[in-house]
Formats: sequence, C-alpha cells, structure tokens
Amino acid sequence: MARNRMIKPEFFSDEKIGKLPLGARLLFIGLWNFSDDCGVHILNFRLILGEIFPNDEKIREVQIKKWVLSLAELNFIKILDYNGGKFIKIVNWDKHQKVPNPSEKQWIPQDALETLISEKLVANETLVLKEKEKEKEKEKEKEKEKTHPLSPLEDILLQWNGFAKITNLQSIVKLSDKRQKAVINRLSEKEFDLEKIFNQIQSSPFLCGKNERGWKVDFDFVFCSANNYLKILEGKYNGGANQKRSRGSVDFNKFKEEYLASGSEEQEKT
Repeated sequence: MARNRMIKPEFFSDEKIGKLPLGARLLFIGLWNFSDDCGVHILNFRLILGEIFPNDEKIREVQIKKWVLSLAELNFIKILDYNGGKFIKIVNWDKHQKVPNPSEKQWIPQDALETLISEKLVANETLVLKEKEKEKEKEKEKEKEKTHPLSPLEDILLQWNGFAKITNLQSIVKLSDKRQKAVINRLSEKEFDLEKIFNQIQSSPFLCGKNERGWKVDFDFVFCSANNYLKILEGKYNGGANQKRSRGSVDFNKFKEEYLASGSEEQEKT
C-alpha cells in the first residue's frame, strides 16, 4: 500500500510538531506513505518498524510504541477498534493529502470508518468533559484548603506522624474521641510544649526503643496521660533534663512537611 504523499513546508515550523521527538516526526511522515488512501494503518509496531525503519537496528518496537503514543497524545492520530483489531487513523488526512484515484484496498471500509470516527469524537468529548470536571474538583479542594486551614487536632496528627517517620516511632491512623479529648487537655496545659517533648524523645535512647523490652514511646503515652509528658520534659528517661543531647535540636516544622510529602509519594504509586 506504500504511496507517494505530500509533505508541506509548514510541517517543519509547526509548534505542535516541534513537541514531538525527532523519531516520532519521521515516523509520522512514514505513516503517511504506508497508510491506505484513507489515512489508516494497522496498529502493528513490528510492521511499522520494518516499513519505516528497516535499516535502523538500534530502534526497537518499544520505541515505536512510545512514538505512536506521543502522536496520539497530541491528537495527530486516533486509535480505532475494528473487527477485533486496532488501527491508526491519521487526523486531518483529507485536508493535507489529495488522492486522485484512491485504491479500493482499505484497512477499514469507508462507511465503517466514518462511523468509528464519529464514535471516537463523541468518546473524546465525553473524556474531555470528565477531565474538566476533575480539574474543577481539584480547584475546589485547593480553595477549601486555603479557606479552611488545619485544625489544631489535624495539626497535631501531622506533627506526630512526621516526627514518627523521622524517628522510626509508631504513627497513628486517626484521632479517636479519646485521643481528641486527651489532645485538647494537653494543649490547654501551659507546661505542654510539643517541640521540647520531641527534642527530649529524640535524645533519649530509652524512649526510642533501646531498652530490654524494645519498648518505644508512642502517641498515647505522650498525650493520653497527664504525667508522662512531664516526665519526658524533666529528662527522667534520658538521665536528667540537663543531659547534653547527642543529636541537634529537631526541625519542628519539617515533621508535617515530611509526612505530607510521603503521603503524596504513596498516592503517585497507587
């Protein structure tokens, strides 16, 4: 089905074409030559490799696939399903290619092709609308975050989990009613200084698990007792409040950033 095709000078200065890798640009031109007279080619990466890059041993099928997908992402081609197979349809074919005597050999009959293109356009419009709705929801969430800053309880949870991540302590999933009451009580006590408590914990091998039982301090130990945090501040778990710390003072504000960053990484993986 290989045919001579027209390539216009504007192709090389087109900004959208300029976003493609060089290999994808050459592949795009090659598809014109090896597509049928309706601008359709079967989606077969090995066949495309053999037709357009027969002498390039370093180019593999996986690279052809990436280039084809990059063409689809920029809407230079459409991927169509027909009779159990997948086909490439070059967008705006009739606008750029004039075929005076089209061959009857076609991958997809003309009437079926028109129907498939119409269905594809409708599907794409639906997809675009869904994407726009998603973007609107994201914007709404961002606005909520701006207008509704973290509550003191949420702030405490993030601070603890950030600290726990850095020091290999146990993080918490949620603040139960019991924990919320305990946090409110602790925050109302003028002696409760979470930054100093974190520094004391970090400087205490005992509280970090270096003891006979391997026990480690946890959220409930610090918050759910009116006396435990006082003992921590007084240095009773590290040989006295005046003991010289083996580590530098912790970066208190960094804990929330560390925990939020780790949460973002997990969402990207999923």
